[in-house]
Parts: sequence; structure tokens; C-alpha cells
Amino acid sequence: MRVISGSARGRRLNELQGMETRPTTDRVKEALFNIVQFEVPGRDILDLFAGTGQLGIEALSRGAASAVLVDQRKDAAALVRENLKLTGLTGQGKVVQGDSISYLMSCREKFHVIFLDPPYQSGLLERAMETIAAFDILREHGIMICESPAERELPPLAPPYEKGREYRYGRIKLTVYRRQGSDPRSAASMKTAIYPGSFDPITLGHLNIIKRAAQCFDRVIVCVMVNSKKHGLFTPEERVELLERCTARFPNVEVDFSDELLAAYAKRRKAHVVVKGLRAVSDFEQEVQMAVINRKLNPRLETMFLASSDKYTYLSSTVVKEMARYGADLGEFVPREIVDDVDRKMRQAQEKEND
Repeated sequence: MRVISGSARGRRLNELQGMETRPTTDRVKEALFNIVQFEVPGRDILDLFAGTGQLGIEALSRGAASAVLVDQRKDAAALVRENLKLTGLTGQGKVVQGDSISYLMSCREKFHVIFLDPPYQSGLLERAMETIAAFDILREHGIMICESPAERELPPLAPPYEKGREYRYGRIKLTVYRRQGSDPRSAASMKTAIYPGSFDPITLGHLNIIKRAAQCFDRVIVCVMVNSKKHGLFTPEERVELLERCTARFPNVEVDFSDELLAAYAKRRKAHVVVKGLRAVSDFEQEVQMAVINRKLNPRLETMFLASSDKYTYLSSTVVKEMARYGADLGEFVPREIVDDVDRKMRQAQEKEND
């Protein structure tokens, strides 16, 4: 078990034997920190049921300001202190030996990020979640990540806590919760935006727009807009699955599809902003016309234009499909997670054409 990234990258952590300190696997840990990668630097972290301390230590290695690591077992707490010393992070880490629920009930601190990974059969996960919400231990706009068996459905929490996306990795599931803000001055940054398109398939240009939009809004809905008269390379359901894979690292991004008018869909989803990417000046005239029409149909709906990154101004789904048709390497054009999917789908389409 090693630290994956940051100042202590590659350092091996000591472990305790036994299922009571079941460590998060490297695969799940890497996925978890992909989800919270923009939430950690400079933030205060709580690693509850810390075990070896690997989640709190990984966060500190990646630039967190501080971490409190809590575990009931005396040997586990001693191990966390040892691992903090091994990684040179003792100064930023505070180890608490004691019952995690009791700690939450007496806690006077608030945290930006909370990790919850208790023993699966202990029944402590839901209790900890409810206690955190009841004592309001998460800071405004903070994030809580809960690890559980994949088959367990975690409950919603009372406002201002909001259940977000779920991520499955084999038999393990990560569930994201966020604490919404109450400061009216931040309301402008707490809007929901929709990024619509055909995404047949998603390109690196699309992903660049999604990443930037996710930094501007509290929630971004990437919506596959379905035209029943057009038959794409991928079905709408397949496009949703590809998008979910490519956007898993962004905790405030969700994926959907719709055959409604965009203005009606935005109203139903309570979104007031449409995000559109502009690759060239030629895109602008058409997009402005669509923005005016959408606002006629839904007066509260605004459109925000994001200029494409220079390296993606030439890139479109049509270009990708044409390159795939001739067997070109797609590694610089679509997310690496879906290169094989696009190649395979194009071969299937060509075989069908030749039949």
C-alpha cells in the first residue's frame, strides 16, 4: 500500500492485519481522489474510521492544509502516527483515538472533505452520516465520500445535505454527498447548467468544456439531445454510458438524455444556464439564434458561450468518426477511456454497410 501522488508519492505505508482495518484498494483510492482532486488542496480533511490513515495521508500528500484521522483502536491510532512520520506529514495530521460517533458529537471543527469508510458490517456508516448532518460538521459546499458494498443503497440526508453521484468499482461503491451553501452572496455560483449536444461520440474538446463548466457551476448536466430522425454511430444509451465513464472524475457533473426541446428540458431540471462551446466565429451566429429562441421559449434561460481551447478548434464528433473510418489513431481526439469503444463501433458499422 503506497501513497499514489503528491509530496509523499511512492512511500509505502505500514498496515495492520485483519478485516477490521480493511484498507481501500489502490484502484478505488485512485478513483476516489480523481473525484475530489479539485477539493483537496488547501482544505481541511476528516478521515473517519481511519484504519491505516491512508486516505487522510493521501490528501495531505496532495496538498491538504490539515487532516484529522480518527480510529477507535489503539493499535490503529499508533499505526496512523507511524505512517504520518514515514511520509513526513506529522505536522499537518492530528490523530484521535476514540469512538468515531462520539468524536462527531463533540467536534467543534468543520471540514471541507470527509472520508467515511467503516467496516462494512458494523452499521456505523449510516450512523456517521446522520451524525455529520445533525451536527453540521461539513463546511458549506463541502464534500463527503462514503465507501460501501456496491449493493447497499445509502439514504438521502436532510437539507442542506444533498446526495450526489454513485461510482461502482466491482463490489465497492463510492457515494458522494455535498453540503449546499446558505450564503445568499454565493447564489450566483450555485446554479445548475446544462451542456447539451449529440456527443456521438464525446471528444476531448467536449471534455475540456465540461471541465471548465464544472468549475463555474455547482452542478452541470451533460445532456445527450436525441433526434429520432437521425441515427448516430452510438445509441443514446451508449452515449450516456460513455459520457459517464469520461466524467466520473467530476463530482458535480451528471449525465442524462432527452428528446424534449432544450428550453423545456431546462425548465424541468430547474436549470437556468445553457453552456455552449464555440470552435470558430462561424459557430457564433447559429448559436446566438438558438440562444434567442431558447430564451423566447423559456425567459429565465441564459446561454453562456465558452471558446474552445486552441488545440481543439478543429475537433468535432464528425471529424472523429471520419478518422475512425480510416483506422486513424484516436488517442489525441477522444478520451482514452473510450478509444477502443469508438474503434469497435466503427468496425461494426462498416461490417454492416458491407453486408
